[in-house]
Order: sequence, then C-alpha cells, then structure tokens
Amino acid sequence: MKQPPAEVTGDIEDIFEYYWEELEITDTAQGSIRHKHSALNKLQVYLIENGFAVEKDESYEYDLSEFGRRDAKKLLKWLKYDAGIDRSTANVYAIQIKKFIQFFDQIGHFAWNPVATELQNFDFEVDQETTKKHIPTNTLRTEIQQTIDPITFVIVFLLAKWGVRRSELTNVDLHDVHLDHPLYDSLFPKPRPEIRDYPDTVYISSEIKEAHEGPHGEVRNWGNKRVRSTKIPIDRETKKVLIWHVAQLMPTELPSEPLLRSQATANNLGDRLGANSISDRVKLWARERGWNEIDMSLDESVHAHWFRHLFTTHLRKNVDPSDINGHSVDYFVKGLRGDTGEDVIDTYT
Repeated sequence: MKQPPAEVTGDIEDIFEYYWEELEITDTAQGSIRHKHSALNKLQVYLIENGFAVEKDESYEYDLSEFGRRDAKKLLKWLKYDAGIDRSTANVYAIQIKKFIQFFDQIGHFAWNPVATELQNFDFEVDQETTKKHIPTNTLRTEIQQTIDPITFVIVFLLAKWGVRRSELTNVDLHDVHLDHPLYDSLFPKPRPEIRDYPDTVYISSEIKEAHEGPHGEVRNWGNKRVRSTKIPIDRETKKVLIWHVAQLMPTELPSEPLLRSQATANNLGDRLGANSISDRVKLWARERGWNEIDMSLDESVHAHWFRHLFTTHLRKNVDPSDINGHSVDYFVKGLRGDTGEDVIDTYT
C-alpha cells in the first residue's frame, strides 16, 4: 500500500508541545488528553534523569536521536519497578508512550519506534484476578430489583447490563435505541440509521466529543471515550425496563431526547442527566447498602465505573468460545466495550 509522504518536521522545537497541539487539532477529548499527560510526564522524568534532556531557559530540550532498543527496554523496566505506579498502570502508560513515539515515527521526525519493538515481548505481569470489590451476582441482582427510586434503578441496571462509562450512558438518546416491541413506535423516535436494521440494539457513538455539538445540535458536556462506535445487543429483561422507563419519562425540550433526564423541579426539569449526577446517585445507592464508606479507596467501593469492571470480568468468565462461533472471548468482550488493542482488557479485569 502506498504510504503518505512524511511531514517536514525540522521546525519542531519541543516534541511534547507539538504533540499536545496535534491532539487539540484532532479534537481528542480533554479527559483523554489528561490521561496521556500523566503517561508522558513519566516519560519526561525518565528522559531528564537518564541524559536525554538538556536544561535550557528554565525548561528542557529533549533529544531522542540516540534513544535505542536497550534504552526502550530500560524505560519499560523503570515504569514497571521504579516509577511509583502499579504494574497495570505502567502497562497503560507504556502504550501511551508507544503511541507518542509512533506519531513522530509516522511523520518522519523519528527514525523508528524502539518502544513498540520492545513492548511486544515485555511482560508487565498484569494480575488476571480482580482486586475490585466483589459482590455476588445474586446479591447485586436483588439489590437492583429492590431499588425504589426509578431513575437510580435504571442507572444501576443499565450500567450493569451494558458495561458503558457514565459519560456514555448520559449521552444515550432515544434514537440510539431500537427495540422490537409493540409500543416502540409510540414511545421512541425513529432509530438512527446505524441500527435501523438491528432491532433490540443500543448504539454507543464514538463521535460525541466534550464541548462539541452532538446529534440535533446539542453541545455535550461529556464526551464518549469509546474508541469506536458500538452496537450492544439488548436482552428481554433490558427491553422491558426500557419500555417501562420511557413510558413514564419526564417531558423534555431537547430535540435530542435524552434517555436519562433530570427530575429536579428547578429550571433544568427534563434536561439531560449529567455524568456527575449518575456518579452521585450510584455512590449514594451503594452507601445505603453498606458497600461504600467515605474513606474507602476506589478498589474497595462501588461506583459508576465499578460496573464496567463487573461487566468485563463477568463476561470474560462466563462466555464460552462455543457460544460465539469459536471466536476469542477477549475480542468479543472488547467488541462490546468498544475497545481496540490487546492491552485494554486486562486493565479492567
């Protein structure tokens, strides 16, 4: 395949600043940029401590022209043992650093990507067993069923069923849901084109960005971190809950018709329920059941993102390759989660 010509990059004075500008140009979500910052801050520390940076005008000038394969191996070993982070985080940071160097490799500023080469055979020893708070499935199901507040019930139910992030749940609109049900046409608008031929499906878009216009011109306060848009199947139980929920939804003036709406009596009545509101409701719900304490760490408590870990771990343990035509369970779960790359799933298990 014919490769595009490399950019002329001789005028790049600071590779990190140039990379941040590139991310802004490509509309990378702010949350994702902050995540990359954390990884590349570690890289900067390593480069400064190991002679790949020169102090200049109260800052540093970084030179990777002599950064080779052994240097990459030493960097990965440093992330694993000496960077002050756990090994699963070190693994994620290594992936971000690889992508950073890969960008400059692709535009012709670096000769090659030694981190990518060494990362192929480097073992961060990610623990396959979850350290997250464990709640038996039957107990969780009973507690969800006994939830009195209707909005909280729908939130925890859908987080468990779909494995989506809180930002992705807040961005679901009625036209993102297609149900094979007699009441569908009277309760829902026409489904979006991507799922019109896929009944009993919810569509999670990867194109919704923070502070950018989404469908119907509504500027979204939260972006979807999903790498690619995903069709998630809806089972019979979820279908019943969705029909019940939409049948008694608060009216809204938003043409996008969000699935989750505020019940407040102030001016935001019927507005899209935000991601922070989802988090607050889940935390309160879990605290009422004795699963959260104020001084607990995230690993010890139940929160909105805990359900994404639950979703991943449950499916990975309970789906058999024979159920999915002999395909890899990992890739099946990654497909539902909207992830790419083999590095992601172990972080959530």
